[in-house]
Amino acid sequence: MSTLEPRPPYSEAEIKNLYPPQLRLQLVQILLRHGERTPITARFTSTGLAPFWPYCSAARRLTSVILDPSATSSHVDPADNPGLTALEWKRRLETFGPDDAPILATGRNGELDAICDMGMLTDRGRETTYDLGQRLRHLYVDQLRFLPEKLVVDIDTAAIYLRATPIPRALESLQQAFYGLYPPSARAPGLHPPTILTRSPADETLFPNDGNCRRFAALARAFAQRCADRWNDSDEMAYLTRRLGRWMPEEHPHVAVDSRPRLSGIMDTINATKAHGQATRLPKEFYDPEVKRIMEKIGVEECLGAFNEEAWPPFTSHVAIELFRHVNAGATPPPEAPKPTGFPSFFSLGSKGASHAGLPPPGIGRKKTPDLSENEKERLRGYYVRLRYNDRPVTIPGCAPVGKHLDGDESFCTLEAFKEIVDKFTPINWKQQCRANVRDPAFPSKPEPSGY
Repeated sequence: MSTLEPRPPYSEAEIKNLYPPQLRLQLVQILLRHGERTPITARFTSTGLAPFWPYCSAARRLTSVILDPSATSSHVDPADNPGLTALEWKRRLETFGPDDAPILATGRNGELDAICDMGMLTDRGRETTYDLGQRLRHLYVDQLRFLPEKLVVDIDTAAIYLRATPIPRALESLQQAFYGLYPPSARAPGLHPPTILTRSPADETLFPNDGNCRRFAALARAFAQRCADRWNDSDEMAYLTRRLGRWMPEEHPHVAVDSRPRLSGIMDTINATKAHGQATRLPKEFYDPEVKRIMEKIGVEECLGAFNEEAWPPFTSHVAIELFRHVNAGATPPPEAPKPTGFPSFFSLGSKGASHAGLPPPGIGRKKTPDLSENEKERLRGYYVRLRYNDRPVTIPGCAPVGKHLDGDESFCTLEAFKEIVDKFTPINWKQQCRANVRDPAFPSKPEPSGY
C-alpha cells in the first residue's frame, strides 16, 4: 500500500450517483493486498541502508496458543477447550556475524526489539490496513447501512467471509482490516470469534501461484523474458543505470528487468523505504520522479502486462475465480460455524438476513452459460456487477455494448454479460489445467485482449 494515496471518502452526492436508488446492494467482495512491509531481502546496504528495520512493534508482544492439560475446566466440554491457554513472548532476530558466529540482528541505531523480519508487515502497514477497515465501516455501515452497526449474534458474523493466503503479512493485514471494520466495541460479548479461512499453498488461488501451477510458471517466465527483451536495451533503462548504477553490485552494474537485483526488487526496496522513516532512506537519486515513472511503467508490464491476454487463463484468473465463485457460495446456506474473509486477503460481505436470499442459485457460477437451463438463465436477469479499483469504478470493455450494462452507466455490467466474460477463464479443474499444455507456446497466435 506504500504507493497508494487513498481518495477521500465518498460524499453524499457521490453515494447517490454510485448507488442508484433503483438497485439494492446484495453482496460486496473486497480483495486487498497487505499493508506496508519491509523489503523481501536486504538490498543496497552499500548506501548505508540497514538490513534490519525496527518498525515491527508486534515482535515485542507475541501470543501463541499452548495446550496445558492441567488447565482444562471441568465445566467445559473438552472438545471446546482441551486445556488451551496462551503464552506471551518476545521475538528477537538472530543472524550471521563474523566467521558465521551467531549475533542478534539490530537496527541502524542498535535497536534489539521490534526488529522486522524480511517482508514483514510493519507498524505503518498495520496502521493503514486498520484505516482501511475503518473506511469500509464508514461506507458500508454508516453511509449505506448495508452492514449492521454491531455484530450481535452469530448469524451476523456468518454473513462475512474472511480468507487469507498463507503469507503472514496477508493474514495480519486481514486481521487489522477486520478489526477496523468491527472493533471490539462493535462486537457483542460472548460472540463466537470470526473464522478466517486459509488454504495450503498447493490450493491457493488468491495470488498467481507459479509455485504450484506448472503451466502458469512457464507462462510467467516467457512473459518476463519478453519484457526483458523489450526494455533492457532501451533509453529508459539506460537512464535508470545512469541514475542508480553506482549502487548496483560490481558483477551486475547495469539496471535491467532481469538484473541482480531485478528491476522489480529495486522498486520493492524503493517503495518500502519511502513508506517508512528517515532512518531507512536511500540516496535521493532513487526517488527521482523520472526513475519512478520508468520503473512503474516497466514493472507493471513485467508483473501484470500479460494479464491483458487471454493466453493466461485459467492460471492467472484468481480474482475472477473468487469474484464469481463466492457469489455462488453466498447462495448456499452457511455452515454451522461462522462463515467468514486475504498476499491478497479477501472479504465477502453479505447483507444481514440475506446471506443467501436474493442471490443467484447455487452452482450457476460453475456452469458455462450455454450449459444453463432456461430457468437458471432467467434467474440471472436483473442483477448487475460493478468492479471498483481503489474506490474508483472500472468499466469492463465487454460490458460496453447496449443491453450489457445498466442504462446510463457502463460500469454496471449485467450479470449475464459478466458471467459470459468470466466463463472464458474460470477453470473447471484448476489443478488439472495447470498440468496441461506445459510445453505449448506461451503467446497466442493472434491478439486476445481481456475483458470481452
